[in-house]
Amino acid sequence: MLNKETIEILPLFPSPLFTAVYTDGDLDSTVRHLDSCELIDGGKASEYGFHSKDTYILEHKECKPLADFIMQSLIHFGKEILLYTYDEYAFSQSWISHKTPGQHHTMHTHPNSLISGVFYYGEDDPNIPAITFHKPVFGTNVSY
Repeated sequence: MLNKETIEILPLFPSPLFTAVYTDGDLDSTVRHLDSCELIDGGKASEYGFHSKDTYILEHKECKPLADFIMQSLIHFGKEILLYTYDEYAFSQSWISHKTPGQHHTMHTHPNSLISGVFYYGEDDPNIPAITFHKPVFGTNVSY
């Protein structure tokens, strides 16, 4: 007979998602800087949108408060949630992606990254999903 008290569900192949909200102060000067960065056609701009020419945005001095917040969040997630034991965390790249209604980000992966992140700023439109995740399930991709 099955003893319900001995049943355990194990998180096999989990996909943890960490979210944090920036509440450390004013980001107006950072946002002005981000908005002033040069954008280039991301390929089929009518569908894909634009991205910053510079792919190391968080290295700009104007982005230091935001970069510090993101790094603190990543370290917390890496050490406290994922239980990674790395001595040092670093940004590999950072860029701006700009989309308008009807545009989308193509499905992709970041195989060279331990942790990948997204920071959203600007106007929120509840009718447009901010991000979609895909996970291979039995040979197909399922959107979440």
